[in-house]
Amino acid sequence: MDPTTGTMPATSAPAPMGLFARLFGVIFSPYQAYAAVAARPRWFGALAIGTLLTCAALFWMYSSEGVQRATLEQQVSVLEGFGVTVTDEAYDQMESRMAWSPYTTAASVLFGAPFVNALLAGLLLGVFNAIMGGNATFRQVFAIVSHAGFVSAVAQVISAPINYAREQITSPMRLNALLPMFDEESAVGMFLGSIDLFIVWWLLSLAIGVGVLYKRRTGPIMTGFLGVFLAIVAVVTGIRLAF
Repeated sequence: MDPTTGTMPATSAPAPMGLFARLFGVIFSPYQAYAAVAARPRWFGALAIGTLLTCAALFWMYSSEGVQRATLEQQVSVLEGFGVTVTDEAYDQMESRMAWSPYTTAASVLFGAPFVNALLAGLLLGVFNAIMGGNATFRQVFAIVSHAGFVSAVAQVISAPINYAREQITSPMRLNALLPMFDEESAVGMFLGSIDLFIVWWLLSLAIGVGVLYKRRTGPIMTGFLGVFLAIVAVVTGIRLAF
């Protein structure tokens, strides 16, 4: 890695890395790992392991009655926030469906993850190829996105036992949980509550991967990713305040 630019040198020829070496590399030595991914864009193993880890963690977490109860309360709160009156009959129906939440949540991740990754890869390809003049292939970008997803899987494995113990479904790494002096119902509290440091970690890993692939500095890419993320958080906060 070039310490002045934060990218791999254009002339470097990264050595081949096995699947588990790449996955551990994404966590502990991301520049080297992503260089190997960009040179040999294999995606299936990373996507499969990341998805299965996430499914297993969520299945176990949602098997907790406390987590199911917290999920139900959140669903009711959202509906009431939009002006929907939840009758006793509707509440009972929603409560009866909670027993299926471990299966439905895991299934949604299992079948949804490939499509979400493909959509994100397509967006990145459009921005960095069509707009910024890059020449990466979809396979390369998809492989980068799939390996970055392993960071999200690790974050979910860390979060699941914490949420299981505290009977909550919100991330333990939200800023408002780390800065409890702000009222959660205030604008600042809602804004901070939507910022998850695990998501920031994933964005940083993705920015490193994209930077290595396109031989660009990580800093400006991460700044752009954070800008988009914070804009989304601001919009979500505004909608919550409006209702």
